[in-house]
Amino acid sequence: MYKNIKVFTLKELLIIGVGSVCMRILNKLGFWHKYLPLKKEVDFLTKEEFNVIRQNKYWCIENNRWGRIQIRPQTSDVKVVKQVLVDKEYMPLVNLITEYVSSEDIFLIIDAGANIGLTTIFFKKHFQKAKIIAIEPDSNNAQLLNENIRINNLSKSVKIIKKALWKSSGDILELSNDFRDGDFWSKSVKEIPPTEVMKNMVESIKLRDIFDLSAKKQIDILKIDIEGAESILFEDSEFIKMIKTHVRFLCIEIHNEFDCKKRIETKLKDIGYMISENGETTFCVNENIHNH
Repeated sequence: MYKNIKVFTLKELLIIGVGSVCMRILNKLGFWHKYLPLKKEVDFLTKEEFNVIRQNKYWCIENNRWGRIQIRPQTSDVKVVKQVLVDKEYMPLVNLITEYVSSEDIFLIIDAGANIGLTTIFFKKHFQKAKIIAIEPDSNNAQLLNENIRINNLSKSVKIIKKALWKSSGDILELSNDFRDGDFWSKSVKEIPPTEVMKNMVESIKLRDIFDLSAKKQIDILKIDIEGAESILFEDSEFIKMIKTHVRFLCIEIHNEFDCKKRIETKLKDIGYMISENGETTFCVNENIHNH
């Protein structure tokens, strides 16, 4: 099982390959609680047929299906691997789209809340002709996003914007760790007073300006997973008009901590979207476009 892991320290390898005989010794030495989460992650990844290579503070995981991906051990990154690549959270969207159009007819995808790029890679595997604009506000996530796009030779078809999707462009927002578990997949943004200077700040960009960068006539897929900021977007009339007239398929994770799920779903139905849910994600078809 562990033949496909490389470049780990002796302590890490002891934990990864440990049996019940060694457990008490490792616990006495103080290694067990520190490295047990690492063992669980490696067990999961190797079971899912990923090769795991240690590269300083990162792991490089790879297989024939998904290529090479850099992740940060003992963070939310492995959970994202499970969610996007193993459990295939966005496969219902792929299936929904193919009921209406060919995968060859998807030319522009906007991935808002791209994290380290796994959804972008997933979409690119299924919609090979698509250009993708990946939006990610967090510097650490954006660094890995850039690297994962580079090592998979996707730089020509994926544009990365290190900003936060918002109701307007050019606002300075605070990047916060206060949402949910505060890990790398839960970065949120919020407004700050104009006179305040925060340590973690990021510039905003609105959907219209992202769309204008593409030189396309429509957004074929808009994916939004922006940790609660969707509650702000759906209060903005320009954003509502944009998704009504220019977006064919929408998938959105609505975070109901902001008590906005019912309001957002009602607005989507009001402007002509047919919606369905799978897990935490809402998948939508713009019937204004597909009934014509």
